[in-house]
Amino acid sequence: MRKLIFTVLILFIFINFSCNTRKNENNMPTIHINKKNVQITGNLDSTIESIKFVPLETNDSSLIQEISKMINIGDSILICDYKLGKILLFSQDGNFISMFKNVGKGPGEYIKIKDITFDEIRKEVVLLDIGSRQILRYDLKGRHISSDQVNIANAGVNFEWFNNSFVFFRHNQTFPEHSNHNIIITDQNQQYIKSGAIIPEQISNLSLWGNKNMSKSDSLLYVYPCFNDTIFSINKNLTIKPSILIDIDERLDVKKSKLWDRKMDDIVKFHQELEKTDYIFQTSDFFSLSTNFIFRYFTKKGYSLVVFSINDDSTKIFNNPCFTNDNFSFDPIGKQKNKIIVAMNPSDKINKYLEQPIALDSNPVLCFIELKK
Repeated sequence: MRKLIFTVLILFIFINFSCNTRKNENNMPTIHINKKNVQITGNLDSTIESIKFVPLETNDSSLIQEISKMINIGDSILICDYKLGKILLFSQDGNFISMFKNVGKGPGEYIKIKDITFDEIRKEVVLLDIGSRQILRYDLKGRHISSDQVNIANAGVNFEWFNNSFVFFRHNQTFPEHSNHNIIITDQNQQYIKSGAIIPEQISNLSLWGNKNMSKSDSLLYVYPCFNDTIFSINKNLTIKPSILIDIDERLDVKKSKLWDRKMDDIVKFHQELEKTDYIFQTSDFFSLSTNFIFRYFTKKGYSLVVFSINDDSTKIFNNPCFTNDNFSFDPIGKQKNKIIVAMNPSDKINKYLEQPIALDSNPVLCFIELKK
């Protein structure tokens, strides 16, 4: 009996050592999503280095209904309002610079903006129009440069212009070619180069909700697909490789449940089933900073913010995240180098943080938040 126990113990130690060795061989940092890393409070003030409030100038041309996407370009901020079909340019201090709105069905016009990106070499706004299925280019003054039909075979729901190439992100397999990958890379003429990040078969027919799955940082483009245990990176040679592992507690991970074995074709029913459980049903708002990675995940209890520190390889999770003594909601919409940008509607509470109060019907106030390293 003692010999049997000793043999089992040795076998257990060997297996455990082998697993740890394989993990170390990956040489990848790991984000741990579990109850242990959930902070006592949802307030992020203890992890914040600095905060700067910047009201966006309000006039007849600069009015914003919704900040749908924000791109930092040098000393300026590019803002897209999908609802109004407007592309706006502001200084880092919130001063209005320019705006264009070319909504229509004529040459050089777009019907409905799905996504935008920026060509830093040519200094051009690149726009994905889901209405006309075109990719259009404009200079920063709104002058139309070119229009190309979307190559449906290689396209996705979102895109980035990266190293003179398109990187498309797709949520599902509804496209006719390369249909089992989240990431599709094409040349500037939308001709296929390569693909990566396999879509799980269980969700292959679902048009998943969520946004902001891609984020540039230094010379890399990072991609975090929903329901994937890996954050991928793309380098200047367009090599796609796993960079960060996501370890989710089985009590939060639907992929480790029997529900995952049921292939569903309806995203609404899929979410309804998940919302009956404690499982994560969506991840979004992914941003890569020089010192941190952050993203949000959603459960039936609301949303949580994950903050991963690159320097000390640690994970902190904030349920219903907020900041300052006024507990402003932490809803990231963009980034500037190592700062996260949060947009807030004007209010009496916000005015307490501004040098000059603004009218409550003014444009949003941007909050530049630097996290501690």
